[in-house]
Amino acid sequence: MAVLNEILVNVDYQTDGSSATMWKQYVKNPKGFAFWRKICMQYPESRKRTFIDCIHYVSNSIMAKNERYIKESPRPVLTVLCTPMGLILYIVTLRKGR
Repeated sequence: MAVLNEILVNVDYQTDGSSATMWKQYVKNPKGFAFWRKICMQYPESRKRTFIDCIHYVSNSIMAKNERYIKESPRPVLTVLCTPMGLILYIVTLRKGR
């Protein structure tokens, strides 16, 4: 992955595009999103971002029915602390992802 400080492509927002269906994508591919959040927690941008990624990781792991998500987490203590909020996000995601 490379980080560039230049515009490569300009695109138009589509009302039925990827960002409009994000909740459904979380429901359809929870393992993929949980994997990505684990990577993000291993290489944190900031404390705030790590906290957000951990909440999403918990939500996606619950959705994927991964009972070992705490053991598999790169930040197990934070994962335990984020579990209540991750559970709330899981419920919200299921409702919005229908």
